[in-house]
Amino acid sequence: MPNGYAFILDPKGKLLPKGAIGELCYAGPQVGYGYWKLEDKTGEVFGNCPFVEGIRMYRTGDLACYDPEGDIEYHGRMDFQVKVNGYRVEPGEIEKRALELTQIKQAAAIVRDGQIVLYYTLNEAIVQDDIKNVLSRSLAHYMVPSVFMELADMPLTPSGKIDKKAMPEPKSHTKKFVNEAPATKEETIALKVLRELLPGADFGVTDDLFEAGLNSLIAMKLVAKLTHECGGNYKVGRLLGRRNIRDFLGDDSLICRYHLSFAPEKPVLVVPSGNTTLVGTEHLYRSWDRYFNILVIEPLAAHYEKLLSGKSFDEVVTFYLELVKRNIPEGAKLFGFTGFSFGGEIAYHLALKWNRISGEKPVVIMGDTYLKRTVPVEQVEQLTSESFGSALEKFMISEGLSMDEILYMANLMRRLDATYKDVGPYDGPVVYINAQKGQKQEEIEDKLELLNELVPKAEVIDLPDQDHGSIFLDPGLEDLYLDIYARSSEDFNCF
Repeated sequence: MPNGYAFILDPKGKLLPKGAIGELCYAGPQVGYGYWKLEDKTGEVFGNCPFVEGIRMYRTGDLACYDPEGDIEYHGRMDFQVKVNGYRVEPGEIEKRALELTQIKQAAAIVRDGQIVLYYTLNEAIVQDDIKNVLSRSLAHYMVPSVFMELADMPLTPSGKIDKKAMPEPKSHTKKFVNEAPATKEETIALKVLRELLPGADFGVTDDLFEAGLNSLIAMKLVAKLTHECGGNYKVGRLLGRRNIRDFLGDDSLICRYHLSFAPEKPVLVVPSGNTTLVGTEHLYRSWDRYFNILVIEPLAAHYEKLLSGKSFDEVVTFYLELVKRNIPEGAKLFGFTGFSFGGEIAYHLALKWNRISGEKPVVIMGDTYLKRTVPVEQVEQLTSESFGSALEKFMISEGLSMDEILYMANLMRRLDATYKDVGPYDGPVVYINAQKGQKQEEIEDKLELLNELVPKAEVIDLPDQDHGSIFLDPGLEDLYLDIYARSSEDFNCF
């Protein structure tokens, strides 16, 4: 419309960058003053535009984002969002992904008894396991339906729309678990505790705990119980990353593993977790799985004391490099390395080492990473809960970690910084995601200083409305990362 504006806003009313999903708001002279005799409803969605003086703005309630070309993509309704196991779920996104299958004619996702049910009609035959496998590659684990129900015809409203209220009761809500019995004392205790925390699910030690309803709060309770009864050093991040009891408590050959089964036609993207956990990054891996074999290196804190205690930063990176080489099959192509925060440091150094041994220049993507020079050991200050301030609680909630675990990871990172060797330049492709929210200008300039010196041609993407954690926690940024990968993949033909 002439003289109109379309804004994409976050829940706090801040503007979002391209690729980030938020509420679509329209402002312009066409916007009225509200609903007739409905003052409360008017106040919720109508108001003065905070970005352009003198015009009104309307909050549509639609979820949308700007694509790289500047066009608006629709992502469903805000009021259709629901929570399942503590996660915010958008049924419209599930339906959209299901309809990408040519065999599916219609799709409707609803939540019943705490489980996501997908109702669908078919153009041609397809088995339910195939539908689930496809959705598992494109949706976060908490958005994959638990129950699938094929219908001959969808119930419709008088206006011809799908009537979700008229959907029949699912034939079965029962998940299929292998239910393998525990083989050790630790497995026995863990299984007993988790079955108490997740009643009604008859799972065993090899079953996917996310399928049974695992979330970060339940993981924290299990770790506390195991620590009390067995006296071991258990980590929430390890449980969330390994997904089942046996892998959580088992050997350390799983430090570096593929997120899904290896597919020869796709290149390899290596993601060193650093100090992030799967509870925060799982949704990104699900998005990237369509184009890459995601080779995840689990959080450093999950294995450092057991396998790398006393090792320097360079020795840790060399250890990871050997794991990566061992896990990439002969003939497979390496696309690059991606890491957030401390994981970005590891990603950069892995790329340097890979370049030296192979001559290749893999893509490096760093999320708000602070590349550092050597830090004298006497300057390394031990962090406490007071050092984090209000940020500590946010990390505890978003990452599903205890205060002690967060402090341990932060201080481990600082100790390794004191073992740094001077970092070298890299002339391969580098993209830097620059979170700016909550940071002073001098802090932003400081973290970019060494990057600009080492990689003068690096692409820096500024995100003024994203902070250090939200750049990987916010599902609204998934399309932004896919756009970055697509622009960097000319030699791989994977998009």
